[in-house]
Amino acid sequence: MSAPIICELCLGDSPDIRVTKIPNGADCKICTLPFTVFHFKKDPRSSTIIRTIACERCAKQRNVCQCCMLDLAWHISIDERDQIISLIKGHEVKTREAQNEMMKRFVALKNGNAKLGGAEVTGDRDQLAQVMAQLEETLTRESEQKEDATNNLKRGSSNLGSTSITHIWKDLPMSETFSSENCAGVQSFFLFGIDTSIPEWQIDSTIADIVGDENWKQTPSTSLIVNHKATCGGIKFKSQLLSDKFVKELISRGCLTRGGKTKGILEVLRFRVFVLPWRQGFKITSFGRNIKENIKLRNALQAKISSNSFNLVTEGDSPGGKKLAKSAAANKHKRVGKKNKKSKRVSNLEL
Repeated sequence: MSAPIICELCLGDSPDIRVTKIPNGADCKICTLPFTVFHFKKDPRSSTIIRTIACERCAKQRNVCQCCMLDLAWHISIDERDQIISLIKGHEVKTREAQNEMMKRFVALKNGNAKLGGAEVTGDRDQLAQVMAQLEETLTRESEQKEDATNNLKRGSSNLGSTSITHIWKDLPMSETFSSENCAGVQSFFLFGIDTSIPEWQIDSTIADIVGDENWKQTPSTSLIVNHKATCGGIKFKSQLLSDKFVKELISRGCLTRGGKTKGILEVLRFRVFVLPWRQGFKITSFGRNIKENIKLRNALQAKISSNSFNLVTEGDSPGGKKLAKSAAANKHKRVGKKNKKSKRVSNLEL
């Protein structure tokens, strides 16, 4: 029999593994065609049974493990692998999946053992070695740039007097207001007040939870930009429907209104990030072209946030704040009442 395509992480290192084969045991998670299922235990004493969930054909096409569906070379998801290779190659590399069942089967049978997307790279030893060399060079260069940027940050903003951010500030939507009417037809938004400890993926995940769609961004990688040095960034939704859902949800959670202007509040972890509609959109250089502009923009935004017009919202100031405050007070009263009640005990109870 042909051996299943299973990575070393799923297979484990036990020398005594018993694999059970079930012909046509399930439908492939990718192409939906019936396939031969293999299941086993990493260790004979383990109670966890590991099964193959994708057929051998689909696994070969994508160069992934039949069990965990991670890339065999890098042990990461298909999307993450394709994104990394796209950054290195300088053009989009994507494993395109069919949407309906008939097309899924057609693609699987038509392509045979041909590699799809990033599998052409990670599935070929020579191309993989070349990409790994390019990746190492890129990481080394970025590490050096990060070290230089850190040194500049340590020196502070004492030498920023000659740096001008007028060309950046005039394009920022600082005078906009966050409301249903003002956000109509807008798909891009400005985020500021981003704590440096918040990773970009966390913002991505938080927005995905709000709109209920993991693929909320447009195809280009510039649909989500977070510049931690400037403590700001931008997001762009792939559709107006998702954008409207995002606005509606943030408004329902409560916004900040000061000086006649309203700012949306995006809660990420324990931090609050301010949100404004960005009609003209943004690009990478919208947050500064160098470290000096980044720092000066950060200082300007922090000054804005600390001013009276950008004070953090309180429970009573938000649309749902009074309800939250009353609810909290009621819960507190209930807790106090419960403490005052003495529990009754039954003594000498025979069982």
